[in-house]
Amino acid sequence: MRKKFFQLSMLVISLTLVMGLFINISNQNQVEAEDEGENTYATEQLSENAIFTKIDENGNTVIVDDEELEESGIIVEEPLKYKFRSAVSRDDILKERGVVNFRTKSSGSNTLYVEDSTGREGYTNGTYAADAAYLGHNSDRTKVKFMLAGVIGWVNASEVQVLDFSDSAVQTLSKYYVKNGRLYHGIVTNLSSKNYSSNLDVGPKPSYLKEGKQYYSYDGHYFYDYDNTNGYIVMLNDYRNDTRKNSVNPNNPYYNYYQYLPQRSQSVYTANQLNEFINKNTSSNSKLRNLGQSLIENQNKYGVNAMMTLGIAINESAWGTSSIAQNKNNLFGHEAYDSDPNGSANKYSTPSFSIYYHTSSFMSKQYSNPTNWKYHGNYLGDKASGVNLKYASDPYWGEKAAHYAWKLDEYFGYKDSFKYTIGIKDVYNYQFTQANIKSSSSNSSTTLYKAEKDGVLSNYAFINLNNSSSNGFYKIQSDAVINANRTGIVTQSEYSFSKNYAYISNKNVVIISKGSNSSSIDVTTDNTTPTYKKGDVNGDGKVSTLDYIAIENHIMERSKLSGDKLKRADVNEDGKVSTLDYIAIENHIMGRKLLF
Repeated sequence: MRKKFFQLSMLVISLTLVMGLFINISNQNQVEAEDEGENTYATEQLSENAIFTKIDENGNTVIVDDEELEESGIIVEEPLKYKFRSAVSRDDILKERGVVNFRTKSSGSNTLYVEDSTGREGYTNGTYAADAAYLGHNSDRTKVKFMLAGVIGWVNASEVQVLDFSDSAVQTLSKYYVKNGRLYHGIVTNLSSKNYSSNLDVGPKPSYLKEGKQYYSYDGHYFYDYDNTNGYIVMLNDYRNDTRKNSVNPNNPYYNYYQYLPQRSQSVYTANQLNEFINKNTSSNSKLRNLGQSLIENQNKYGVNAMMTLGIAINESAWGTSSIAQNKNNLFGHEAYDSDPNGSANKYSTPSFSIYYHTSSFMSKQYSNPTNWKYHGNYLGDKASGVNLKYASDPYWGEKAAHYAWKLDEYFGYKDSFKYTIGIKDVYNYQFTQANIKSSSSNSSTTLYKAEKDGVLSNYAFINLNNSSSNGFYKIQSDAVINANRTGIVTQSEYSFSKNYAYISNKNVVIISKGSNSSSIDVTTDNTTPTYKKGDVNGDGKVSTLDYIAIENHIMERSKLSGDKLKRADVNEDGKVSTLDYIAIENHIMGRKLLF
């Protein structure tokens, strides 16, 4: 607290704070205004017995502490002067480089928000991740717009703090960085600290990210230069304008393989290998030890990947040592509400029963069941889609579980990653559309389920079983259990990998991970993102007249296409290069009908 206090008197100047409070300053001396361009300041010599006060939400006048004084824009200088910066000037700064601080509550209190595009309610907890990108206020300044862990949402202004990027309270922000060929995510839980609470391995670095470099990203897909303030400003402008065109990788979004691998998949590792990894990394009292057989049996019976299950268990139970795991055999934080996690958490007879209940009930019947309100995609995901959307108050819960899957895969020499071909719907479209999952490769066939029952999902992920499309559709591993005559879905725990398949239109779909047994889809050498856009025949990163000339020459047999160029020229993916592909590229160039 300040050692010298300043006395309150008759003249009152009110300043609206970002946090929704008012600062009242008064003194017997006359205030002189100084016009400094667009910024207006009031400057005054203060007596040593003056005080600064604020009006709280109950109308009471209380003394302002040092931290709130700094946030208000009032700057105390020697000899005891203050400068008052206008709210308009403060808004201009925040519009350019604002940071939203969610670390404003105790660890037991979550913060609710509403997703901007869907109106879907969500929640987060600032003790897991403090910072979010600031995108603006509503007209009466009661709501703050933000981007965090893939979601753009609105939160009550009274529940968060909005800071200037350059404020002393902002010592560091969350970042992605490249080290030894791997991409990591450093997460901040206290903006006033220079340390990161988590450093997550999110996979092999894509080619466009440089060794030793740091990047901003609040969706984990598009990255902006971290090494200067301008990178943060550029990112905010893109977010606000529903584009990523100024990112490092505007045409090649990154997707963490294990974060977006649907759980309706199977690990290559055996029960003995899982035990080896678990026992090597846990203490003797860990509740995870020797559970490899249980993980594999439940994977094969209930259709929930053993690596995903283990990653969630490690994250939720602190490698099987948390009090909930030790006292209740609960490895997954089931029903452990933030307000009273130890008291509310489920109790199980054995750790194995915990795995059974997690895979059969929580995952197979609920989070993988499109008729259940918890379903938002079957992959770990983030706060925009996937299991993370409803499962956890930690916005980076999905990344953390995926991190442990990467650790397991690293232990055995990366033999599991990129086994499956993964497709993502609406990669380049930030106003996402509904995905209808069909019973066969025809628009007229039965819609078995929708990727989101009541709305749309960003970055909807699925496993492409054939590694190619047929008749404009991909054959996929179904999240849902399909009934015997393939006319609808049923709610049940047991899952058959061979029987539960479906189809999704290849429209607005990008293959972001090539399956290890496939050679039909061209992706980057590090198996993370596609190297070209649809119609980019020559692979120069754009669709131009050069591309339709190449197609014309192929059709007229002047210069035949082959290899990757031939695949890129098949714009409508009907298995051949024809005038239809030529016309599609011409329409794109003329702006009549864009390909993406």
